[in-house]
Amino acid sequence: MKKLLLICVCTVLSCVSELCAQDGVIKESPAQTSAVPEKATLAVLPFIIDESLVITFGGTTLVPRIVETEFSSQILEFLVKSRKFNVLERDHVRRIIDECKLSESEYADPKEIMRIGKLLVADFLVIGYIDRLEFIRKETNIQITGEKSVNWIGTFKIHFRVTDAKTGKIVFAQELKEKIDTRDVKRYMSYDERKDLTLADYKDMLFKSVSELAGNLILEGIYPVKVISAKNGEILLNRGSGAGIRKGFRYGVYNVGEDVTDPDTGESLGAEEIIVAQIEVISAGPKYSKAKVLGGGDKIKPGAICRMVIPERQQDAKPEIPRATPGW
Repeated sequence: MKKLLLICVCTVLSCVSELCAQDGVIKESPAQTSAVPEKATLAVLPFIIDESLVITFGGTTLVPRIVETEFSSQILEFLVKSRKFNVLERDHVRRIIDECKLSESEYADPKEIMRIGKLLVADFLVIGYIDRLEFIRKETNIQITGEKSVNWIGTFKIHFRVTDAKTGKIVFAQELKEKIDTRDVKRYMSYDERKDLTLADYKDMLFKSVSELAGNLILEGIYPVKVISAKNGEILLNRGSGAGIRKGFRYGVYNVGEDVTDPDTGESLGAEEIIVAQIEVISAGPKYSKAKVLGGGDKIKPGAICRMVIPERQQDAKPEIPRATPGW
């Protein structure tokens, strides 16, 4: 009797399931899709440097290609730590360029940029140039002791652009020039910290300063810093120290307006950006930062874009293209 009852129950349940499935009541669970968007793949092409450039540093002459390798590696390291991109390894990029016999002159051709992007399977390419690197020795007489004080002034100038590998269009372009004066560095160090500093240490400081600034601008050009919230004069930003933000960084805050269209071609130029405030970072956590308002602030909205304010000494040239939020 129990066996017969069990068979009847199973039969009824099977029929109900079949009827419900026909009516769309019981459906197969859809495949779970990741809510995290896939990271863009970025390749930093070897920076272009004049191989005949003579760079003297104390009693040492620096080899231009070694300078390029060292500097590019620092930018790569910064971008990897940002966790915003899948960054292609330098050796892989160099191997593809060598195998395909790509010349530096081809970097300027949008069609070639698209071809390089396909070969590297990259979404964005960073194309840079080292324009100037020099170290000047300065001697100053110390009147009290009659001794001479020796200081060094290092100057490093680069320009670079970020290109969309799928379209060949420039997303962002910038020129940077940074100086380091050993006298300024020493002012902020104790005697124990500075007594063992070498010329190589000053060079490393200069390279690190420029590579971090360039890395921040590359990030900003593709993934701008954005406002999470704005309450009582305190601004939360969606980027932290892990992606290069430091206490003291200043940003212009822009609310995003309407799309801008080229009247001649009808092409979208991105969204209009309306500046509403200037802010300064007061603390930087691993994933987000806090900032205070320096001017404006009443119109800051969540989602507003933040553009880095470059110190005056680095504003020798304006970007090649106007600021605009990419239209893709």
